[in-house]
Amino acid sequence: MFSFYSKLLWCVWSQFAVSGIAGSIISRNDHEINICDLIRLDHVKVYSLFSQIKATDDPQKLEEYFGQVYQDLSAHSDAEEQVIYSVVRPYYNGVQKLYDEQTQMKQTLEQIKAMNSEDTVAFKAAVDLLATAVDDQQKQLATDFKTAKSKIQDQRLAAASQ
Repeated sequence: MFSFYSKLLWCVWSQFAVSGIAGSIISRNDHEINICDLIRLDHVKVYSLFSQIKATDDPQKLEEYFGQVYQDLSAHSDAEEQVIYSVVRPYYNGVQKLYDEQTQMKQTLEQIKAMNSEDTVAFKAAVDLLATAVDDQQKQLATDFKTAKSKIQDQRLAAASQ
């Protein structure tokens, strides 16, 4: 019997086998996959779906791909809020901003879900704005992480030299 993660990995691997990203993760069992791998897989899958949306003008495909983006981003953001944000809250002052960004993203998902995919230009433009917002959030979080890490390292170095 395949576990949820094995099925997820198989789904992602079938789409990304040539990229090499999934290849390094697929060979692991459920106990060897860490949170970073799972988050990375979610990001790769959603970015791939955004690319598929950009590449098609078929309203049915747009609905199908967006439906998967909607499900994946909704579940991913809920899991991040429950697991990641609660853990980092004591160490990172920007957690409320992350919650606010998640709320905005969920509202955008709902707005796109309510749109008619037959208007492919408007639908794709809305999804493109969502993709840009998701990408911007990830870049900002990475920048914040690097800044916090550098600050912590500087503090530890200063404390060690005293």
